[in-house]
Amino acid sequence: MNTQYTTDAFPGTDLKIGSSGEDVLRMQRDLNAIGRQYPSIPPLKEDGFFGSQTEQAVRAFQRLFSLREDGIIGPVTWNKIVSVAQNLPDSPGETVPYPGSPLILGSKGPAVLHIQQQLNRIRQVYPSIPALKEDGIFGKDTQRAVMEFQRLFLLPAHGAVEEITWNAIENAAKNLPEQPLLPWDGTVLSYGSMGERVSVLQQYLNDVGDAYPSIPLVAVNGKFDVETQNAVMMFQHLFDLKVDGIAGEKTWNRLLQVKNYLMRQG
Repeated sequence: MNTQYTTDAFPGTDLKIGSSGEDVLRMQRDLNAIGRQYPSIPPLKEDGFFGSQTEQAVRAFQRLFSLREDGIIGPVTWNKIVSVAQNLPDSPGETVPYPGSPLILGSKGPAVLHIQQQLNRIRQVYPSIPALKEDGIFGKDTQRAVMEFQRLFLLPAHGAVEEITWNAIENAAKNLPEQPLLPWDGTVLSYGSMGERVSVLQQYLNDVGDAYPSIPLVAVNGKFDVETQNAVMMFQHLFDLKVDGIAGEKTWNRLLQVKNYLMRQG
């Protein structure tokens, strides 16, 4: 974090509802900076007045970092806020360093929350990763999401976030395309289907077809015609899917995985 202050020392008096002044303003600024990395902390108006919104943000911070949740900034909470704010990445695109020990089933805390948030971001492009509740608890759902990420990125699928997996997740989240690929929306596309989703399917097939010439190029016209059906069937044949010419969930998700693999290869 680039903001510099004259002193980081606790001012000597607890900050709570009704407090005001430069120390409150300092905490509001730090909490807003931390909140950009940890969205469970609500954004604050930086006015130097400790009202109910500031109390809620303090409670969210305390809950996130396993501190006594009283909504009061005493010396322990002050020091933790200062420490976390000073160790934030300098920019939103900068990766967060590995916390030093693996995250496994039963782990809790801000590092787990961060990985859950990153996996949910990555899921925009890799929809086979399950959606996660961002609660900072490494449960079975988080383990399954980590294992799916590891499978997609050709890592050992053991479900723990050790340093290699942590760095892979950070890099994947940092390098997502500006326009995320559209995940499957529950619509099964087949011969005779029409509309924007068909156009997207046709474009993705053509993109993959640039690398796999046996997939015939099709007109991007929003009409699921015989040519589109043939392209879907060839894609399914190449990637070990049921060859039925229907773009359902498995075919759509596999198409996204292949397209993203090709994007990563440049």
